[in-house]
Amino acid sequence: MKACHPGVQGSELRPRHPILWATPALVLWNIHSGKPIGVLNGFGRYVSGLAFSKDGDLIAAGTDTGGLQVWDVQHLKRISSVELEGAYVSDPAFNQDGTLVAVGVYGTGSVWLIATGTGEVLDHRKVSDLGVVP
Repeated sequence: MKACHPGVQGSELRPRHPILWATPALVLWNIHSGKPIGVLNGFGRYVSGLAFSKDGDLIAAGTDTGGLQVWDVQHLKRISSVELEGAYVSDPAFNQDGTLVAVGVYGTGSVWLIATGTGEVLDHRKVSDLGVVP
């Protein structure tokens, strides 16, 4: 791409196609071709965190108003949506097979575990420290 779109908020390396994204709608571009992949709507003001599943087929997007949405990238279709207590959902993280996503909510000390297919909250805990187990 010759120049970056003025609304670009960040980038994420999808396993098969690197993209750029912008908000308040989530606009996806292929950075190799410079062509748009699609637009995902319905986020309110803006997306505060974004992650792809390991296979690149799903996007989890947290919002600044406490929402989390999971999208099918190929079909540009929302799979699930959940509203969490607080605001500014942090960067989501998928489990290995993409069936679960974990997020935190800034300023609350809370971590949420959510089923990607249904948006069901499976667990919610206050935490003081986090670690990653390989």
